[in-house]
Amino acid sequence: MYYVFTIYSAIKDRYFVGYTDDLETMLQTQNQKGFGGMKGDWRLVYDEQLPNKTEAFKRSKELRYNLQRKAVDFSAQNAERTVHPV
Repeated sequence: MYYVFTIYSAIKDRYFVGYTDDLETMLQTQNQKGFGGMKGDWRLVYDEQLPNKTEAFKRSKELRYNLQRKAVDFSAQNAERTVHPV
């Protein structure tokens, strides 16, 4: 099982979309080691389960594309964890 996720940094007001097979470890790693020099305040705002790595990769690309075009609202006031099972 793989997950597509979006995490948010309030310090940088930035979102990051990715995929992983272990959400908890990914979030701990991001907050301890950081991403792009930003560490400590990442929080999970969205996740979605997918059956395999290939599907997760495709979905993460789709979410990144939509996020760049502001077609997805992950704004801080709407930033709550949402799970969409397959």
